[in-house]
Amino acid sequence: MELRIDGMIDGQIAITKYGYEGFGDAPASHRWRAWWSAGTGDWRDGLGIELRCYPVVKPTGAGDWVAHHAYWNGANWKNITAAKLVMNGSGSAWAKPTQEFAVRSLAVRLSRWFEIQRNSVHRLKAAAVTLQKLRPDLPAYHEGILDTFSGVEIPQSTYLFDPR
Repeated sequence: MELRIDGMIDGQIAITKYGYEGFGDAPASHRWRAWWSAGTGDWRDGLGIELRCYPVVKPTGAGDWVAHHAYWNGANWKNITAAKLVMNGSGSAWAKPTQEFAVRSLAVRLSRWFEIQRNSVHRLKAAAVTLQKLRPDLPAYHEGILDTFSGVEIPQSTYLFDPR
């Protein structure tokens, strides 16, 4: 599937790479990372995806050192003060060699984020039930939680890991 950059959905949600429009995929000179972005809109209407580019400061055989605090000012890279090792072929690499891999990596991070939230909701419900049973005299602390989640089925794990 071809990656659509600046493709609008509902007039608001987009994949953008503001400030990095002139950069394509060139893993020898820079790497990409995708981030969630609310842009100028209300995040409740949906989040956009922002692609950011980071320069390779030192290539190695196994990966590249990228300046993870650097930014492009339109003419050259600024703030190349610290570097992070990004391994080649690693599913857990902080920055990816192409924009497509960066967006897929964001999708994997979304899946992991869901797992964390799903587990938190299970624990929250269990704690509310425990408080309800052990201290029914404190309904203000558990009723709202139990009412919020009554009839809501928390799905089982949907974790998918394939950044490619």
